[in-house]
This record gives sequence, structure tokens and C-alpha cells, in this order.
Amino acid sequence: MLTPHGIPMASMGPVYDRVHFPGMTIDFEHPVERLVQALKARFAGEAAGIDRYFESMHAARKRWKPCSLRIRCRSSCPRPDVVEGRRDPALGSGGR
Repeated sequence: MLTPHGIPMASMGPVYDRVHFPGMTIDFEHPVERLVQALKARFAGEAAGIDRYFESMHAARKRWKPCSLRIRCRSSCPRPDVVEGRRDPALGSGGR
């Protein structure tokens, strides 16, 4: 669900993004283990760095997951509408 009120998401299949570089295309696949395997196959010498990157992303996501549900932690989450201590009207009210 996208929201606590129940907007269902439709599957896009295993490839959810495609990045094009000169001479190279990388498909971002779900589940993340498939993406990790594909990156390691393409960049075999960087397997340890790829692992560290995804471990860091997992840790950051786990730490900030409550903030994606702003209802639970309004006072402790960063406000997307406040830049350098001032409210930016172009960014909306941040749900408040």
C-alpha cells in the first residue's frame, strides 16, 4: 500500500528501472538480491564494495522507515518543507 488509506500498487514486473550509460545498460530488478547479483556479475572486482553499499542502504532504510509514516513521528522526522530553518512554501506544508 502506498498510503495508510489503501492505494494499491500494481506490479511493474521484476525490472523497475533501467539506467543507460554509454555502452552499458543496467536493469534494476526486484527483489534486490537479483540486482546485487547482476551488479556483481558485471563488476566482479567490486563485489565487496557492492555488498557494503547495499548493507549501508539497508541500515539507512531501517533507521528512517518510521519517518515514512509521518503520522507516527511528526516531531522527530525531518520536515521536507523546511529548508535551512525556514518554511519553503514551494514545498508544501509537510502534512502539518
